[in-house]
Amino acid sequence: MHLGKYRRKERMMLTLTYVLKGIFILVLLSGMITAVLNRKNRFRVIGSIALVFLINGLIMFAISYTHDHILKQEIKTVIHSKQDGEVSRTDHKEDDKKEALIEGADTEHQHTIQGEAALPPVNASSEPQIKDESEAVNADVSETDPGTKSELKEEPVVKKHLLPKGFVYLDEVIPSAVYDIRYYSDYNFIGTRIDGYKAPLGIMSSKAAAALKAVSEELDSQGYLLKVFDAYRPKKAVAHFISWSKDSGDTLMKETFYPDEAKATLFKRGYIAKRSGHSRGSTIDLTIVDKKTGNEIDMGSDFDFLGEISHHGTALITAEQTANRNILKNAMVKQGFDPYSKEWWHFTLHNEPFPKQYFDFDVE
Repeated sequence: MHLGKYRRKERMMLTLTYVLKGIFILVLLSGMITAVLNRKNRFRVIGSIALVFLINGLIMFAISYTHDHILKQEIKTVIHSKQDGEVSRTDHKEDDKKEALIEGADTEHQHTIQGEAALPPVNASSEPQIKDESEAVNADVSETDPGTKSELKEEPVVKKHLLPKGFVYLDEVIPSAVYDIRYYSDYNFIGTRIDGYKAPLGIMSSKAAAALKAVSEELDSQGYLLKVFDAYRPKKAVAHFISWSKDSGDTLMKETFYPDEAKATLFKRGYIAKRSGHSRGSTIDLTIVDKKTGNEIDMGSDFDFLGEISHHGTALITAEQTANRNILKNAMVKQGFDPYSKEWWHFTLHNEPFPKQYFDFDVE
């Protein structure tokens, strides 16, 4: 409504402007004609024309000023009217909320007076509140830290299938085995992921994988599954071991993996090799797990525990633990694998296909 009034006033101003301009033009033309006809009074005529220009300029300025002033006033009026309307609507909403709260309070009071069914038991009401709080915490975590859930879930492994000729992925040959590739994780004797391990995959030569499959089938009939810790190992991973051994201050995992051994003597003692048989593709580190429970069979020491207790024939373990080691050892030997005397988990195919070739492609 206010804008309609403004538009009507604006049209009136424009009409007045055009009328004044018309009068100005007529006066100007008459003055010029008079100056031409009456040359003696030309200075008076010129002065009259200048006066007409001045008066017209003042009129135009007054019209323009009035026009702008009216426009500003109308805009302010419209804005104030909208704000008043919003405040009014807000007040109505607040009044409605207050009325609803009052009605709810009255209703609750009436239910309380009427009987026990008005309110739920304390335990029944508290449990949903706890659930809601836990859901709210989870929602906050997911909103503030999008990476949290992704860290909890393992990323899917996408194989590149760019292995050299004569190599295979073990999980494609022995899908029933459990794969816990330790050097892909930070739970190993160094305490960080090892160079060259870009995926938690076991890779072996085709010949060694076929022999290992026969081991798996035999042990499966006895109620066991294979659990693989490491298989093919790139040369760059061995170089990582060597580099770590030269840092005497880095003993992060000593208490877990080599508490009784000096770090400086691990190579000399034969626990780490400067040229590893794993890099030839036919050596494997593994154990066995119970087929029903999935639990590792007790071997007396953990994988990669560097010490005498991990040796074959050690007197530091029980007879049952020795028997467990022999279950794995006998099955491996039967299929052509040679054990390593200082590590119960370490076996190399006797007739390996690449006895003198050391590979360096990544595990990926």
